[in-house]
Amino acid sequence: MNDHDQNTFKPSGVSQQAAQDYLNTHQGQLFRGKLAEADPDAPPQEIERRAILYLCSQPELPETEIQVINPAKLKAAAEHLEWVLQQYPNEAVVQELYQSLLSMIEAAKAKKVFEPVDRRDIPGGYFFGDGVYRPFENPNVEDAYIDFKTEMRGGYTEQEKHQLARMEARRLTRQNMKQELE
Repeated sequence: MNDHDQNTFKPSGVSQQAAQDYLNTHQGQLFRGKLAEADPDAPPQEIERRAILYLCSQPELPETEIQVINPAKLKAAAEHLEWVLQQYPNEAVVQELYQSLLSMIEAAKAKKVFEPVDRRDIPGGYFFGDGVYRPFENPNVEDAYIDFKTEMRGGYTEQEKHQLARMEARRLTRQNMKQELE
């Protein structure tokens, strides 16, 4: 492909100037950072090019944080989930979950997942609220599934990270208070 061919694609969404302006905002910096984290070997110019191409392909600029797949984290989460599910070969409910997730696990392991998947499109989530997998805790099916589902969504958002940190701080405070009373 020559240089002329590479320049023939012109996205018909957000303007390049609007994309560049967005990248100069706090949310834009977070987005750029996630792209760099997902491909640490890519030079900054390539990260910038990818960010602008992505934003220009959208009908409008995002109002919230953009999630980006980190292929290495997703692959590790998929391999771990697969291993955990394989530890329960005689448990029908676990094997049904495994079969329902198998195509996603395989795609993740092959690094063929390029865009975040909506949490509702990841099979099996409705059973977790019912506690169906709670008995399978060594290794823990619920934890492995949550890690995989989180990475399929592009990891935790900054807001989710802050919420988790606050919850952990509260948990530690309660734990410390309990120890002091003993």
